[in-house]
Amino acid sequence: MYEGAFTDVVDPDDVTEEQLGLLMAGQDADGVTSVPAGDFEAEAEVGR
Repeated sequence: MYEGAFTDVVDPDDVTEEQLGLLMAGQDADGVTSVPAGDFEAEAEVGR
């Protein structure tokens, strides 16, 4: 999220700390593979 808006949804296994930092700063992180929301199991664990 950046300024209250989602910048991207990424696969946590494929994103580096540098790329995540760029996304958090509102920048485009080249090489980051976006995934549609709901495509990875981590979201299923939220709230458990």
